[in-house]
Amino acid sequence: MRIYILLTSLIALLIAPSTFANNTSPHRMPVAQSTLPADAADDMALALIEISTGQQQKWQQDHQQPNWLEWEHKKGEPRWIAYLGYPANYGIIPNTLAAIEDGGDGDPLDVLVLGSPIPQGHMLAVRVIGVMTMLDDGEQDDKLIAVDPQHPVFGSVNDIEQLQNEFTGLTDILRIWFQNYKGEAGNVTELSIESKATALALLKSAADF
Repeated sequence: MRIYILLTSLIALLIAPSTFANNTSPHRMPVAQSTLPADAADDMALALIEISTGQQQKWQQDHQQPNWLEWEHKKGEPRWIAYLGYPANYGIIPNTLAAIEDGGDGDPLDVLVLGSPIPQGHMLAVRVIGVMTMLDDGEQDDKLIAVDPQHPVFGSVNDIEQLQNEFTGLTDILRIWFQNYKGEAGNVTELSIESKATALALLKSAADF
């Protein structure tokens, strides 16, 4: 019996380092899975948070393993945003596609969830209230604007007009940030804040790929 315990302990020690390195890498983290309620309203969508409000590290969904996030690398180094941290929680709408043939970047549709930092890898139901359209290096790179209905400040906002009336300058902050966060290397143009109807039409088109 002792020999069996020693052998199993030894095997566990041999396996543990590679398992630990794979699952707790500081450059990777798992996604906390969730689903959209069956009775969700038409303006609700499931968002996966890749980057929390205020964060400067550039994370993204792992395209090879969608249930994981990875710290994006550039020239072999983890990518940092050389600007103020993100002005909203940034992520994607899973199971959507900004199709290349429609001028998109071939990735899932991006979303900005206003308010307090939401943990990376968290999935939650959000209300889509508008969209910020833009071109990034000539590619359509639109960002849905959304709120967490449970948020004490933004949870009651239903559309972009209400947001602009009640929170003066907020959409200007979003526009200025995305125009400048890449510095001189950036080429973000034609930014525009569009209505909830435009946002929902974009969401429907991206979900029907």
